[in-house]
Amino acid sequence: MVDLEGVRSKRLAPIPARQRPIFLRAWTGKSRKAALRACCLECMGYQSAEVNRCTSHACPLYAYRTGRI
Repeated sequence: MVDLEGVRSKRLAPIPARQRPIFLRAWTGKSRKAALRACCLECMGYQSAEVNRCTSHACPLYAYRTGRI
């Protein structure tokens, strides 16, 4: 059995405090927008401005990233 809380705690550790609520909201399973945002933030090194400037057209989430939803 996987210790989900332990796994999530380890995953949250390197995430800047300002970005952690997005990941917590995404993990509830109630916010697709938060889940997309969390993936994009992780990809862009947790830099919000970089998510908006993303040019990775090959990414399956590109059409749904923040600012394009």
